[in-house]
Amino acid sequence: MAKKIGFVNYDKEEPEKQKPSAKDSKVEVALDAYFSDESDSGRFTSEEIAYNLRDTLRVSTSQVFDYMSSHGYRLERVDDRLVWVVD
Repeated sequence: MAKKIGFVNYDKEEPEKQKPSAKDSKVEVALDAYFSDESDSGRFTSEEIAYNLRDTLRVSTSQVFDYMSSHGYRLERVDDRLVWVVD
């Protein structure tokens, strides 16, 4: 049963259909291609990665975070920024 608040519909039964995840095949393919060369380790934040992919595919920072954390990357603080580095 959907609950309507203002102009937004909130559906309690199917929240996963509303949020795309990093497991989406398009997101996985785009990020795999983006990181095929590991030389960018420690260079980009999640937001910068999503921004760099904008011409190919809209990817949220949450999707980037899910992908990176499940593919062997970890966050490291460099110059007051959290960047992704390869473990």
